[in-house]
Amino acid sequence: MLEIPVGLTLTLVLITITTYLLFLFAVAFASDKKVQRSATTVGIVVLLWIIFQSTLSLNRWYMDRKTAHLLFPYITTAVISLGVLFIPAIKGWRNALNIQLLMWMQLIRIPIEIMLWWSADFKQSPSSLTLAFGNPDAIIALCAPIAVWLLGKKQKTSDNAVLVWNYAGLISLLVLWMRILFSAPSTLQLTSFNAPNYLMVHFPGSWVPSVIIPILLFAHAVVIRQMHHCRTKEA
Repeated sequence: MLEIPVGLTLTLVLITITTYLLFLFAVAFASDKKVQRSATTVGIVVLLWIIFQSTLSLNRWYMDRKTAHLLFPYITTAVISLGVLFIPAIKGWRNALNIQLLMWMQLIRIPIEIMLWWSADFKQSPSSLTLAFGNPDAIIALCAPIAVWLLGKKQKTSDNAVLVWNYAGLISLLVLWMRILFSAPSTLQLTSFNAPNYLMVHFPGSWVPSVIIPILLFAHAVVIRQMHHCRTKEA
C-alpha cells in the first residue's frame, strides 16, 4: 500500500462508496419496476468488481509495469459498458435508469479534483491531471445542477444544452482516463516521467481508473442514449 496521508486514503474510499451508492440509486429509482428489482444484482456485481480490484492492487498486480495488467480494467469496463449501451436486449434496462441521478453523480468530480491536487502535492500523481493544468472536470461538475435544471424544462434548446454538457463531460473524462493510463509507471508511460502516477497503481488509488471513472463515463453515455432515444420516439 502506498504511503499517503490517511485523509487522502479516506477521501478515495468515500468517493468510491459515494459513486457506488449513487449508481445503485439510479437503478433502484428507475422508471421501470423490473429495472428497480435488478438493483440488488447490479450492486453485487459492482461490489465484487471493487473487491476484485482491491485484491489485485493489494497484491501489487498493477505495479509490475506490464501493459496487459494496466489495460485489464480499461478493456474490461469498456467492453461491459459498450455491451450495455448497444445490445438491443438491454435497451429497456438502460433507458429506464434515473437520468437525473446519473447527472447529479457528476458532482463527484469535484472531490476527485481535490484528491488529484492533494496527491500531486505529495508527488504521488502528476499535477497535469488537475484543473490548474487544463483538466476541466471540476468545471463540468459544477455545471451539473444547471444541466439537471435545463433537463427539467423539457424544451428543445435546453435539451440541446444538456446534450452538449454530457458530450463535453464524456470527452473530458475520457481524456483524463487516458492521461491516467499514460502517466502511470509502466511500459505504456508516455508522460509525466518526472512525477509518475504512482497513486493509480496502488490501493485504493487504483479504484479511480478501474471503478469511479468507468461508472461516471457510463452515466454520461446512458444519459446521451436516453435523450437520443426520446428524440427518436418523438420524431
